[in-house]
Amino acid sequence: MTDWFPGFRTSYQQTLETHRLIKDVTKAQRESGAETIKAMDVNTRQLLFGMAAGADQISESLKRSSGDITQSITKFSASINGINESINGVNESINGMNSSLAAMNASLGQISSSFRWGFGQILGILGGMSDELNTLVKIAKTPAQTAAYEQFDIARDAFRQGLYPECLEALDKAIHGDHNSTGYKLEWRFYNLIGIVRLGFNGCDTDLVDLEKSEKAFLLAARYAKANAPSDAARAMLA
Repeated sequence: MTDWFPGFRTSYQQTLETHRLIKDVTKAQRESGAETIKAMDVNTRQLLFGMAAGADQISESLKRSSGDITQSITKFSASINGINESINGVNESINGMNSSLAAMNASLGQISSSFRWGFGQILGILGGMSDELNTLVKIAKTPAQTAAYEQFDIARDAFRQGLYPECLEALDKAIHGDHNSTGYKLEWRFYNLIGIVRLGFNGCDTDLVDLEKSEKAFLLAARYAKANAPSDAARAMLA
């Protein structure tokens, strides 16, 4: 059947086919659109789920990172405290060393004083200082020298008894003389004993200690002993 409606050139059958085709296309479009929407919903859900999971992972990572940072800060603080304790320990050790050094210096000072104060008495019995009076008289060449040695022997006896002012008085007579003698200025023993009294020692008369006069006396003793008693001259220089 053709020209079933005036003005149309298609047959009725063709028209039905066309309508069916249109329905099929429309249905296919609808189904395709639904599938697309359904697919989009699934993708969207997956995307949202993925975003949520990612957010959870990020949050967890941040928590772990925060915990690690806090732990690191705690360890760092503990390390700083340990360093401070070590520094305090070093300071205490230094203070202890300083105290020990101070005590050592004090001890050395006492030892030095002991040696210095004890040395003078030793000088009085070394070398020619211990020669007996009769030995000294034998080397005397004049009555003045003999008188001088006798005064020196008196001075040694006063020194032995701790009578140090009287010792210096007898030595002054030995060197410069008195109304009975002219004295003898060239005997090193006289000056050596003056140096010992002026130097000071344990139990000495501190009012008589004079290091300048002591040094001058020892230098004179060394000068006069140099030719005949070089060893005694060396001891006088040492003193």
